[in-house]
Amino acid sequence: MSSETHDQQPEELRIIGKKYIGRWISALIVLLILLAMGNSMLSNPRFEWSVIAENFTGPSIIQGVLMTLQLTAISVIFGFAGGTILALMRLSSNPVLVAVSWGYTWFFRGVPMLVQLFLWYNIAALYPTISISLPWVGEIWSASANSLISPFSAAVIALVMHQSAYAAEIIRAGIQSVGTGQVEAARALGYRPTPIFLH
Repeated sequence: MSSETHDQQPEELRIIGKKYIGRWISALIVLLILLAMGNSMLSNPRFEWSVIAENFTGPSIIQGVLMTLQLTAISVIFGFAGGTILALMRLSSNPVLVAVSWGYTWFFRGVPMLVQLFLWYNIAALYPTISISLPWVGEIWSASANSLISPFSAAVIALVMHQSAYAAEIIRAGIQSVGTGQVEAARALGYRPTPIFLH
């Protein structure tokens, strides 16, 4: 070997990447298929795109979209708040709180969403009157289930309970992913459990 080879600087070396011909060919084939499908849908008069556009901008559809967005916002806010409480219960040292959180999460993650919607919408069939009673005092409050739970509130209850069960597992996994060394270091510095959780 000559000294010129050893003296060559790394910046002068030209790196040529591997060419993936098969990747480009398969991407082109998929793109052509998608274009053909799109062209077929747009040029087919049986789709009647003007009718579809008219129906999608109808007042009932717009009202449904707004209702869906409202339900989504409410269920996300209250679902994650409930999920945070359930996650903290699951991570506590109290066996009763752990059992309640585990049971709630197990049940509401296992029951399909549609079944929960039907259950809360028809709760008046199971409990016509919802009341609060105290021992030695008796009933202190009572109301008809139909007057308390409207279709909208039934949907909110079902969505929040379902969302909170899933959010509890997500939040619990996030908390447990923090290394034990970091938690122990915070405790060694004198932090209380609440600041440790918040940071």
